[in-house]
Amino acid sequence: MPNSKYTHLLMNLLPIFGAVFWGWTPFSVIFVYWLESLSITVFTSLKILISKGDGNTALNTFQSMGFGLKYTGLLFFYLLFIVVFVGATLEVISKVGLADGTMEFHLEELEFTQYLFFQEPSFRYSMLGFLLFKLIYFFGVFVKEKQYLETTIDVLKKEMMSRVITKHLVIILGFFAAVLLTSWLEMNVVSITFACVFVLIKSLVDFFSKKQQRDEVQRMFSGIRIVAIK
Repeated sequence: MPNSKYTHLLMNLLPIFGAVFWGWTPFSVIFVYWLESLSITVFTSLKILISKGDGNTALNTFQSMGFGLKYTGLLFFYLLFIVVFVGATLEVISKVGLADGTMEFHLEELEFTQYLFFQEPSFRYSMLGFLLFKLIYFFGVFVKEKQYLETTIDVLKKEMMSRVITKHLVIILGFFAAVLLTSWLEMNVVSITFACVFVLIKSLVDFFSKKQQRDEVQRMFSGIRIVAIK
């Protein structure tokens, strides 16, 4: 079964690999992260639905639906921002050319739509592979190894909250950084630089988020053992 750490490492390095070898754009780099967040929302909703770590499972269905609707709506709001500013605006700036002020470009030439609608082959197959990893991990680890018996809903929800904070920082700061770089560098260099910085920030957030979750689980089971001893 795929190790969760290796899956995260693969997904973190994928944007850099795509930018270097497949010519992925800054939009595609952030869109990868958006799709990963969407998949986490879906699978976390399923985990909440079947988790039994809290003991009382009567409200799991409502909590699962509430969680899914809340974060799916938030993610699509972010997608609108990503499409308008990181996708369309950034690409128009690069095609217009800030140096000479030329305005000759055609909307159908905007490349970010190829990633948005999965028309770019390397992007499409990479996302299909990632989805397969997620499915194998959910059924092969979380279900088969019965992790749902010990997992609490609070632990599952906090993982998503950390990603929401990261999105604010990465999307807003990433957009302005990419605009600045676009005025100085070629788009392929911008994509590689953006991907490297993006992956560094995301990896640090993932590391501290996972560490916090492990600490909380350990504290929870320590409390259970103390109660059992008494």
